[in-house]
Amino acid sequence: ANTANIGSAPERMVSASAQSELKVKESKKLLSQGSLGIDVERGVGFSRVVLKTKGDRTYDVQSFQSPARLVLDLIGEKASSARAIDVGKDPFVKGIRLGAHNDRTRVVLDLTSAGADEAQVERVVDQKGGKIFVTFIEKRAQGSLAAAPKLPAKTGSQETAQASTAPI
Repeated sequence: ANTANIGSAPERMVSASAQSELKVKESKKLLSQGSLGIDVERGVGFSRVVLKTKGDRTYDVQSFQSPARLVLDLIGEKASSARAIDVGKDPFVKGIRLGAHNDRTRVVLDLTSAGADEAQVERVVDQKGGKIFVTFIEKRAQGSLAAAPKLPAKTGSQETAQASTAPI
């Protein structure tokens, strides 16, 4: 199985049945570029960004502050170009930026203040069947996902060091 590295934390997975308990009320295709697709799904108390790839991918996940964002590196996935993607009106994600690199595609989710507030929102990353799910769930609405571990945040000099070694 592929792994998600969240800083130095071990892989974190949430069962497909727990994810499926969230009722999608709106689904929107944001991008279809080569082998990569990006959709957004929304429902009461949650938003989910779905990254569609050709098969399961190894990916790294990191959380940064100032500005608040969640960064996913899709190892072996090659986007044809860098671009900014409008997500529409979303309570947790302001926008998505795509970075094209030789050995990976970087997906940056720019977060709203609500999406960055770990006291109010749980962020869950999961992969199944060639799709990576990044779900933002209001803690009062999450039910069975309450036990999912938190993503560690990087700050200050760690953020600068990461940005200088792996620009978007």
